[in-house]
Amino acid sequence: MKNILNVGIQGKEQSFSYIGLLKLLEQVDKLSINNFNVLYFDNFDSLFYAFTNNNVELMFLPIENSTFGVISDNIKYLFTCDQIYILSEVNLRIDLCLISFDEATVDSIRFLYSHPVALGQIKNFLNLHKNIQVFSADDTAGAVMMLAKNLFDKPDRNLYAAVASRQAAIQYNLQIIKESIQDNKQNYTRFFLVTKKNTFDSYSILSKFHAVDIINSQKKLSLLFTSDNDSKNVAKFLKYQISKYEVLQILSIPNINTNFGKIYMFDYLAINNSSFSLDIFYQIQIDNFNLKIFQAPDGPYPSITFD
Repeated sequence: MKNILNVGIQGKEQSFSYIGLLKLLEQVDKLSINNFNVLYFDNFDSLFYAFTNNNVELMFLPIENSTFGVISDNIKYLFTCDQIYILSEVNLRIDLCLISFDEATVDSIRFLYSHPVALGQIKNFLNLHKNIQVFSADDTAGAVMMLAKNLFDKPDRNLYAAVASRQAAIQYNLQIIKESIQDNKQNYTRFFLVTKKNTFDSYSILSKFHAVDIINSQKKLSLLFTSDNDSKNVAKFLKYQISKYEVLQILSIPNINTNFGKIYMFDYLAINNSSFSLDIFYQIQIDNFNLKIFQAPDGPYPSITFD
């Protein structure tokens, strides 16, 4: 049996996925990044393939941003998975920096690189600087790495910039030209740390991801179900309340290969960290109803916010 488990993220070191994972591990008793081998993937499809084929035991996966919205493909993939656990949820404050070389200024920049989700969070900045052309990169930190590796000796390097974390600028020895360029100053990304049931059962180290071991965490639960595009079905679902739980939000994303069907995601917060029973939800009579429960091995998953 392996002593160090592989955890996969989309992006490079000092991407926001990496930063969120690092912060989470710092809060778990007697765990650190040294307990895991972080594998970096260029895109989510390759990460999903690795998880499906047991090349990584865990994934740290963004599922929602408070400015950009739901990352639909990631939720759709999780909905296809059987026997998975959410070991923890992380809500990470996202502060986006404009990063370039020493001599660059906001006015000198003409070409800007970052992940599409990050670019979607700086629309106001881009509207103020319409002379800047934007280009998609695999991830935020990867865009900074590309500048450092490919443009360092170029005479026109002050024309190029990336949008990423402060930590990425430090990692690749570039300069922060402007801080906090995101539209929403209360900008958060929500992540799930995901593993398979058989992985959890095989590695005792994963039992440390229990709500009581994580400082200042709340307990949450997510129920996902598919249904025809009918508001009556959502109303019917809402009639089934979990005692001592409150609905935090309801998300919906298109369910492909259906006639305007949806995947609905209900997020619940435990009041006073209550326990719960989900038996009642399996009795719901809704056409084309398929229920998935996102939870930790012992019930609700811990949720923690980093400002």
